[in-house]
Formats: sequence, C-alpha cells, structure tokens
Amino acid sequence: MWPDLKQTTHVNQGGHLRNKGAVILVLLSLGLIACEETKTEKSTILSERAVVVERVFAPPQHSLKIVNPDFDFGFEPGITIGDGIRIKSSEVPAKHATVFRCEHGKFIIERKSIYDRFDEGDTVVVTYQEIYRSVYNDKDGDGEKEQISSVIIGYDFLDATLAPR
Repeated sequence: MWPDLKQTTHVNQGGHLRNKGAVILVLLSLGLIACEETKTEKSTILSERAVVVERVFAPPQHSLKIVNPDFDFGFEPGITIGDGIRIKSSEVPAKHATVFRCEHGKFIIERKSIYDRFDEGDTVVVTYQEIYRSVYNDKDGDGEKEQISSVIIGYDFLDATLAPR
C-alpha cells in the first residue's frame, strides 16, 4: 500500500532542482505582486441634478429600564439599588435624513444641515466625488508605476444646492 523508501528516493532523484526552480518561480511571482501599489483615490468634483423624494426625522429617545440584576449579568452600565433592582438609562440622538433620486438611483444623506435646507419635491444640484481603488505596477519595466486597474468603490457626497429653474 505504501511505497518503500527506495522507490520514493529513486523516483525523486533529480527532482530537487525542479523543486528549487518552482520555489524560485513562486518567490519571483510574490516579488512582482509585492511591487503592486494599491491606492484609494477620488475623482474630480462631479455634479448632477437630483430630486428630494423624502425627508426623514427620528426624534431623540431616552429610556429608563428597571431590570433584575440576577438576569442582567452586568454587561450594560446602570445603577444598582439594593440587591434586587438595577436601573439602566439609554440615549438615542435625533436622526435627520434626506432621500434623493438622481439618474443613477436613490441615495440617503444623514446630515441635519441638508435636511433643514430642502423640502420634498425640490430639484437640486448634487456635488460629489467618485472613490476608486486603483492598482499601480511597473508593467513596462521603466521604473515608473502605471495604473493597471481602477474600480469605483463608493461616492463621497459633498453638497447640494437648489437647482436654477
């Protein structure tokens, strides 16, 4: 079932050079890959028209909860009174969001300053930048890295203003 040592040794004679060659090839490949540089980059400032389709406000919330410390295990902060009462307080800040629709679809901006500025139905001009993940490598061997790929990974919303009528 298992080959004996002589057969294995005999079969692998001369294979040491091939193994070293494979190792050298792998190391060279890793060296070339290691020469790649990945950067996160932004486009120039872009703009497009959009419509405010919804404004969402969630008021701040404060809650007090009385819990039995035997079942609480002290994972959340609170005040323990005596042996049987624990009082917990939680605070959730107000949220202000504005939903826009542009030629690429809908997106939400959670900024009070934007929420306060516009009403539903307003047509606005949105300014933003595209965020890219770009990979650079010296593909022609001249010592300078050239861009070999670039993919949009997100958008950075900058501002919105009322569109001229």
